[in-house]
Amino acid sequence: MIKRTMVMAVLAGVVGTSAAEALASPTVLFVVNNSSSLEAQESAKRTLMQGWGYIVTPISASASQAAFDAALRAASCVYISETVLSGDVGTKLTGTVVGIVCEESSLSDELGISASMSTITDSQMNVINTTHYITSGLSSGTNTLFSASQPVRFLSGSLGGFTVLGQRVGGTEPVMVVMEPGATLTPSGTAAGRRVYLPWGNTGMNINQLNTAGQTIMRRSIEWVLLPISHWKLDETSGTTAADWVGGRNGTLSGATWASGRVAGGVQLNGTSNFVSVPDSAAFRVTTAMTICGWIRASSWPNDGNWASVILRKGDAN
Repeated sequence: MIKRTMVMAVLAGVVGTSAAEALASPTVLFVVNNSSSLEAQESAKRTLMQGWGYIVTPISASASQAAFDAALRAASCVYISETVLSGDVGTKLTGTVVGIVCEESSLSDELGISASMSTITDSQMNVINTTHYITSGLSSGTNTLFSASQPVRFLSGSLGGFTVLGQRVGGTEPVMVVMEPGATLTPSGTAAGRRVYLPWGNTGMNINQLNTAGQTIMRRSIEWVLLPISHWKLDETSGTTAADWVGGRNGTLSGATWASGRVAGGVQLNGTSNFVSVPDSAAFRVTTAMTICGWIRASSWPNDGNWASVILRKGDAN
């Protein structure tokens, strides 16, 4: 819960589990079959990601845990190609705080997303959530993702605590899901970072058959795992709701008033009884490093030097 503050205006509150990537091209750790000799499908995916402005660093799925750990320290996110063998990857990435976008269908259990999955052949997905960042540009209902039918999988068995973005056409089985940090994994544990389980991926999948909608899902999936956990722009100018444009964890103004900010809008607080409160979320229960940033203008600062506790306070219950 964001509580009382001494500041006169806060333009944008941003909460994330790593520093912002905006100042440099993010690095995608690309998990492939053999990093020394990319397959044609892997090269096509790398070309797509490079075209979107990413630095793409391949790593072999069979690399050691130590090699993965070293590569993760330099990575902004991970993209797992469906060309890999799930047994080669295993649980090397399960505990990383780095966001993961996964094509490889058989990694659903190692990542704690679902105990099992099944593969069908289709060119479409039924989008049931258009408020999420990844699917916000798509229409609700049936969307064609491929110019020709491709392997599409759906999740089954024991399921983790994910959010469903897309279902199997003609059914209710989830085919595309996302997880926030802190989400429940199956059979136990919690997600250390953001996870995206793409709707495609199995032997015979052809990335070149992705149409504009399919490429949008791929691109925005990578973007989403790089975004901060929450971002309050504070530019509403009216009402009592401070919208979280990334995670949907909207805040509520209590006594605060809208004001001009460093860029666009902000809120004005009196330093004693005014605040913006945000409900508890599993995504905020971090156990590792955390980054909080925002534009702040204060009329005065306390003399104890403990500014952070004044700017933001988390509720005792969670």
